[in-house]
Amino acid sequence: MAPNARPMRGPGGRRGMMGRGGPKVKNPGKVMTRLLNIMLHYYGPQCLLVVVCILGSSLAMVQGTMFTQTLIDGYILPMIGQANPDFAPLGHAMLKVVGWYALGVVCTCTYQMEDARMVILARPLRDGETTEADTVHVNSDPLLPARWPAGK
Repeated sequence: MAPNARPMRGPGGRRGMMGRGGPKVKNPGKVMTRLLNIMLHYYGPQCLLVVVCILGSSLAMVQGTMFTQTLIDGYILPMIGQANPDFAPLGHAMLKVVGWYALGVVCTCTYQMEDARMVILARPLRDGETTEADTVHVNSDPLLPARWPAGK
């Protein structure tokens, strides 16, 4: 061991007090299952929509990335050396990629804030609401999380 080196502490290494102390849950699996059951009971369709959007966003990202290989191997290399290359198949493939990216954008509609990320979800209409999107209704007394200062 080097003369100035300090020995590492057991499991946890240099994390210090992070992850130590405090009450321990006896069976975290049961607690997590119960929390998920409660959440799915009240917000089942919304949870399903979130999962679908996560999968859709991931699929769109993978499709967009894989298009680079297809672009080079299937479109650019065969056109090299042609006197009059046909760009129609390339345009069609690019439109498909635009569709995949549009799906990714729709699946990740978010509004970024300083300390939070809100996913836009559909919900049932409340009493007095309509499906009209032409007018904006501002709630004069919105219910905000306690950590948000008023008026922000």
